Amino acid sequence: MSGVFYLLLRRLRLPLLVLISIYAISILGFTLIPGQNDQGEAWRMSFFHAFYFVSFMGSTIGFGEIPYPFTDAQRFWAIVAIYGTVIAWLYGIGTMLAIIQDAAFQRLLTESHFKRRVKNIPEPFYLICGYGDTGQLLATGLSDEGIQLVILDIDIERISEIEVSNFLVKPLALAADASRLRYLKMAGLEHPKCQGVIVLTNDDQTNLTIAIATQLLNKDLRLISRAETTDIEANITSFGANEVINPFDTFSRRLAYIINKPGMFTLFEWLTGIPYDPLNVPNFPKNGAWILCGYGKFGRSIYKKLVEIGVDVTVVTPNKEDIIHLEKSVTGIGVKVNVLEKAGVRKAVGIIAGTDNDANNLSIIMTAKELNPNIFIVSRQNQRPHFPIFDAANIDLVMQRGNVIAHTIFALVRSPLLGEFIRLADYQSNEWANKLVSRIAGIVDDVVPNLWEITIDDKQTIALYKAMQKRKTIKLKDILRNAYNREQQINTLPLLLYREERGYILPDIDQKLKFGDRILFCGNAEARTQHHWIVNDDMVLRFILTGEEYPGGYIWRWLTELLSKRKI
Repeated sequence: MSGVFYLLLRRLRLPLLVLISIYAISILGFTLIPGQNDQGEAWRMSFFHAFYFVSFMGSTIGFGEIPYPFTDAQRFWAIVAIYGTVIAWLYGIGTMLAIIQDAAFQRLLTESHFKRRVKNIPEPFYLICGYGDTGQLLATGLSDEGIQLVILDIDIERISEIEVSNFLVKPLALAADASRLRYLKMAGLEHPKCQGVIVLTNDDQTNLTIAIATQLLNKDLRLISRAETTDIEANITSFGANEVINPFDTFSRRLAYIINKPGMFTLFEWLTGIPYDPLNVPNFPKNGAWILCGYGKFGRSIYKKLVEIGVDVTVVTPNKEDIIHLEKSVTGIGVKVNVLEKAGVRKAVGIIAGTDNDANNLSIIMTAKELNPNIFIVSRQNQRPHFPIFDAANIDLVMQRGNVIAHTIFALVRSPLLGEFIRLADYQSNEWANKLVSRIAGIVDDVVPNLWEITIDDKQTIALYKAMQKRKTIKLKDILRNAYNREQQINTLPLLLYREERGYILPDIDQKLKFGDRILFCGNAEARTQHHWIVNDDMVLRFILTGEEYPGGYIWRWLTELLSKRKI
């Protein structure tokens, strides 16, 4: 706020000097001009009376001539003072209004207000840099989870949308260049409650700059960034424990799963979905040849992954220079029938419309369906407003960058251990994934499962922490019991036990728990609520562990403990 006052005083310096000068001259004149008292004797106004008269005269209050009626000379000087002070006030007020309407002053006022609100955030929050399609999707999802957000975006229109959007937890937002250190600090980069930085701008160099600034100012913060080039991805991951989401590589892995490991694809789709969305079992393609239309960044990523898993791919590209590096290719554009015929569309099991033009992609889809009605359709959607058209096209799998990044980051923020689970699960077989999908389906209510994690410490699991201090052994299965019937288990499945910098996937429920253990669970909403109750309520946990009903009130607990000591 000091900057606001500084700018205000600097702009008002001349009007204030004019006003003070006119008031000083007016006061001085009244003290020098002779008058008469009530007895007709010569009398001069004191500085106090002059100051008092000019003050109420200049403010147009007008109490009258004091302390005695004025002479003509004094009245003449009063007229001069009246017009002088009125002009000075009009000049000052006009300058003030101009300052308030000035863009630089309004900007400074907005930044000062934003900085003060961020400084006073009492709960943990995430800083999001970039509020495009991806940022909007992610902010909505995290807000629905009750997570506080601070958002920076260079486009003032996007920031204005936040003010009229319906968020469960209203984000704090500022239109500013997130790559500038000043604004990152203002947005809470060094705030003790800041949990992490999510970088979603559409420029890889900007994302790299923000990542470097975060590492230098607060290296302990969690950083999740998007990157569309392998060089920037490698650069960001080369320092700190940063997580980078490449939408093209991420989607390529999903496509490889749907072709080669359908069970793994279903598992990851369920675990990275939005809670309470219905569970979907996707269609899966048959084994056979594929056609890839488009060979830009997206096409190259897809081609590399499909060749890696042994899929026969024919690339359709208008760029003859690409043909040299490809085993099977056709020169042309996929919207033409003869080009698709030459690529073998009638015998192919799938086609990928992967150009950077939505109209061309839709045309490729429609042409391919006419030539092969049973072909599996994968399409890239470049513009989010085109969603209704792509939805109506009945496409088997759509790649929309914003959705891919937002869903992945949402899952990682909501459950930080999910990234480690996915990394370890990637080494497992498709049969393993199918069994796990069946187990998850048995504990959820036909909606995307809830994911949550606990850390065994004196903050997140108070009751469990105290119980482990008193008891020698508490096993994982002990905290999976039903709070109402300890002989049954709640509908939850431990996915990962993270201990001493090492992850154990699908841990044995007979595993003994240790202080500092982090555990990722999967289940329905009721199980999540009950599990939080179990590990944080002393009485519930006592019942779970011993089967004994424990008195709820303080007096009853005191009496029970006293009686038990006497029996001993």
